[in-house]
Amino acid sequence: MIPPKALGQALWMLGCSLLALACATPRARSEAEALARTRSTIRAVVRDQQLPSVAYLMLDRDGVLLDVTAGRVDAGRSTLASPRTLYMAYSITKVVTAIAVLQLVERGAIELDAPLGRYFRAHPYGPGATIRRLLAHTAGVPNPAPLDWFFVEGQPLARQQALRRVLRDNAQLDGSPGGSYGYSNIGYWLLEKAIEAASGLDYGAYLQAHVFSPLDVADHEVSFSLPPPERMATGHIRRMSLSNLVLYLLAPSEYWVDARDGWSRFARVEGFGRGYGGAFATAHALGAVLQDLLRDRPVLLGVESRAMLFERQRVASGRTLDSSLGWVVDSLDGVEYVGKQGGGLGFQGNVRIYPTLGLASVYLANATALTAGPIDDLSDRLDGPIVRLRAGR
Repeated sequence: MIPPKALGQALWMLGCSLLALACATPRARSEAEALARTRSTIRAVVRDQQLPSVAYLMLDRDGVLLDVTAGRVDAGRSTLASPRTLYMAYSITKVVTAIAVLQLVERGAIELDAPLGRYFRAHPYGPGATIRRLLAHTAGVPNPAPLDWFFVEGQPLARQQALRRVLRDNAQLDGSPGGSYGYSNIGYWLLEKAIEAASGLDYGAYLQAHVFSPLDVADHEVSFSLPPPERMATGHIRRMSLSNLVLYLLAPSEYWVDARDGWSRFARVEGFGRGYGGAFATAHALGAVLQDLLRDRPVLLGVESRAMLFERQRVASGRTLDSSLGWVVDSLDGVEYVGKQGGGLGFQGNVRIYPTLGLASVYLANATALTAGPIDDLSDRLDGPIVRLRAGR
């Protein structure tokens, strides 16, 4: 038999536990339901063949709230994507390039308002192309469509020759430095060269050692060269789509492989430059960077540098831009975020940080997106349930 005193204590503890559970359950249940809606959306996107596969993370500074990977790494194979699958991050790479630059500013190796020529002379854009303006896309540097800026697997990686050729063919500024916003992949390619000059390291080696390694991201989770095929998703585009027709007419034929199950598949390629879009990453690798930036005291940057990274930039007229150093600034249902979309041949993705909510998200997918609109639309659908709940919308 249980002694009356012990029984009383047990009942009292049970009562307290039930009371605490009753108080906590409504919020916990609401959050679980919000995350379940996002999970359902991801599975529907894959089931309806909108994307071959998706990797998605929602996290806060303390941990991962939702981690979902669904679909196939290749439309021609049954192999399922996993959290270890790497995707081309494309322009999401720009945010880690910006972090690397600000790290070197903190160390005194780069001066933010110095002309690029102090670190890399072999460019035609003059002293108005400063490091800050390149980061903010206000240097006036042109932005030709990079549809043929790829090495196919097995080709020599003639990066220096490729850069010289692109600079030669695009030697004129598109605008007055500092006068207006003008997105530029070339600008971030040039920042890659500044990072190498200031650090004495190859761009990829610097990012591995100073951005990802301090966050305990393993080398197999991020790469700045083409990963082995068994670790990487295959790039796709819907066969019966206008984008497919446009790319088929404009992109070199060697970039294409064949079609399977309604999808055209791309060859394994890597970009001429890396600073503007050369990362291959898992969602977890990118999530580690976002989570660090959410913390009160990040590992990667000092508090002041982080504030600078997210601060809206201005042009010479004083007009404030909807962008910071490498990030776009926008809002979802009235909640401001900083983010960066990435898209190109075969892949798409997005990263966002919602500073007031302490939330961040990553999605990566192996299907072509050439503009930011569809990428942001999917992020809105995936992030929306938990963002609205946390914001009390």
